[in-house]
Amino acid sequence: MSESPASAVSSLHQAEKLASAASDAVQETWRKRKPVTNTQVTPDQLREGIDQFFQIAGAIRTSDDDAPYAINNEDVTQIGDYGLSLIQDMAAWAGQMELEAQRRQLDNSALGIAAWIIANKGEIRTAHSIVNAIAELANSTRDPEILASYAKFTGDVIDSCANIITRDLEKTDPLRPWRLLQFNRAIMATRSYRPELMRQAYDAFVQALPEEAPGFFREGMNEMERLGYPEHVREVVQEYFDEWTRRAMN
Repeated sequence: MSESPASAVSSLHQAEKLASAASDAVQETWRKRKPVTNTQVTPDQLREGIDQFFQIAGAIRTSDDDAPYAINNEDVTQIGDYGLSLIQDMAAWAGQMELEAQRRQLDNSALGIAAWIIANKGEIRTAHSIVNAIAELANSTRDPEILASYAKFTGDVIDSCANIITRDLEKTDPLRPWRLLQFNRAIMATRSYRPELMRQAYDAFVQALPEEAPGFFREGMNEMERLGYPEHVREVVQEYFDEWTRRAMN
């Protein structure tokens, strides 16, 4: 597995700390406001589930720790999806109550859960909070080394996505997770200035979103001009731009 984004979340323990702190604030605000809800699971109920998830996940053995229990890949997938769904719902409450800092914390905690799923060879079935956090990472720095680590991590997320995401059935939704993951990986790889990462990301992009490739590389060439990218980066973008412009014209 590639390096997790160190400045965001690099371990399940850090994810738990972020989720707990954010959940505390969401619960406190919810209790003060007492909004009427007939169908939504309350923050208190979600917090109970979040605590349970981290307790279970922390007891499962991975390749690099001494936790007491080991489980199969499908169990990892189901437990991870349970955790991600709870985090997503708690983040929705944070957004509903305009607690933006806490919403971002919860989304970032999803990166730690994703890293845990990947390390244990499970699949990611719920990706909205992961996608939100990765989108923020893509715009959080211009440091090529940091962006390279983010691009690698996003590639791991993409490789671990379940069929429910990779089938990409909601083509009319520009905010669908599969599309945003591909875009952000390709953007971060470009800004890393590493041709090998760029080719990996671009090849995945054109396979996943061939209909968007001409426009993506056209915009990429415009950015090369505006921001003065190094020549070795420009050459890779030019190669894909030429190929996909030619295909679009045929």
